[in-house]
Amino acid sequence: MESLRKILKVDGVTEVYAATGLHINVFMYALSFWLTQPLLPYMTKELGADRVTFGYLQTCLEVAQVFSSLYFGQVIDKVGSRYAMALAQFGSGISYLLLATAPSVNFLFLSRVPTVFMAVMLCAQGTMPSLTNGKDRAGAIGRLSVSYLLGMIIGSICGGILSDEYGYDMVGYLAMTISLLMAFLTLVVFPNTNIIRVFEKTDTKINMFSAISMSFRKHIRHLVVVILVCGMALSLYKSQFSVIMADHFHIKAKQAGLTTAIAAAVGIICNTFLVAPLRNHFSSRTLIVYSTLGLAVCFVLLTLVDNFEQLIALIVPITFASTILYTVGAAALSNSVSMDETGTAVSISHSVRSLTGVIAPFVGGYLFQNYNIDGIGFISALLATASGLLFIVMSPQAPNHIAKVDTTTSDKPKIEDKGEVKKEEKKKKQKQN
Repeated sequence: MESLRKILKVDGVTEVYAATGLHINVFMYALSFWLTQPLLPYMTKELGADRVTFGYLQTCLEVAQVFSSLYFGQVIDKVGSRYAMALAQFGSGISYLLLATAPSVNFLFLSRVPTVFMAVMLCAQGTMPSLTNGKDRAGAIGRLSVSYLLGMIIGSICGGILSDEYGYDMVGYLAMTISLLMAFLTLVVFPNTNIIRVFEKTDTKINMFSAISMSFRKHIRHLVVVILVCGMALSLYKSQFSVIMADHFHIKAKQAGLTTAIAAAVGIICNTFLVAPLRNHFSSRTLIVYSTLGLAVCFVLLTLVDNFEQLIALIVPITFASTILYTVGAAALSNSVSMDETGTAVSISHSVRSLTGVIAPFVGGYLFQNYNIDGIGFISALLATASGLLFIVMSPQAPNHIAKVDTTTSDKPKIEDKGEVKKEEKKKKQKQN
């Protein structure tokens, strides 16, 4: 049990069981998603759908996910992460059911609507801060990405094999069964501890605008800015990566699959072995600054790449830097608020990343069409550099309100709010006088 606690980066036996439940949820969610994801292009073609129209639908749903992320963050904080996680798994299951039974293009479109509820990773990241102390938080959140990447790799491989043997519909039914089973287990079997934490609150009303107002707080806004601006740089690069490989380097599908596998492997290695040690030796501020500047250098080098081998070599540092940025950034957001606001704080990161994913394909397509790979590389480098500089300028030297975790207790984190402490000290002084 002690070795498992160290691997998961959590405090106490109860938290180990809770964190294990989170990892199982994330793995099964990724497995189900990637079982069906490779099938969509083939089903779209088989049912005679217009890919352009289908692309527009996907864009609309991504816009909806910007707001659904904020909604789920509030559900985690106000209602409890058990219900948020179960809702996310249930919505995923309904989407796979509609996908498996789609007899026409309209039903195929309809199957995409419940995807706005696919927020299992957000629920897990929003809950993990309550299971660990501030120093280990980045490592614990990084471990969740490892579970996701493992599910992604296994799901991608099995999805193609199973669809050839049993057909697209059976793969959809399998994904649906896994998701609905996880929704049931989350509600009934998984421990009713911090994973399902519901703080004693007088206000349980869901208000998505509170996340927007939170993003303007002095100790949070610099984190939001760096995730937004540098996230746009990464989204520009990712949105045009497949086009760059096909049109600029003339890379075949087999080689393109290799790049995905390499990126996934680097992500697993980084989150498993590097995030926690780096966070123990360097501050979040230092890691975020160097990640953005490292990405800027990589994007400049992208304009100088001449062959596939050089591109593979460049994927490694880009994946490494982006993993550090997103993992440490999410942990820093959760560290900057009280424990009953961690879900909302993490949802800001997810929402901002979804927003960049909506805008980037249009901007990236224009840049690549008019300026080729140089346009993508230099603009992405400029955005990454700007994000690092803005982060340095906007970072408060001494935040007025940061949730501190008392690591002297192993079972439940103790939150200390500086503002409340000052008020209590003033009251004591007044009584003494």
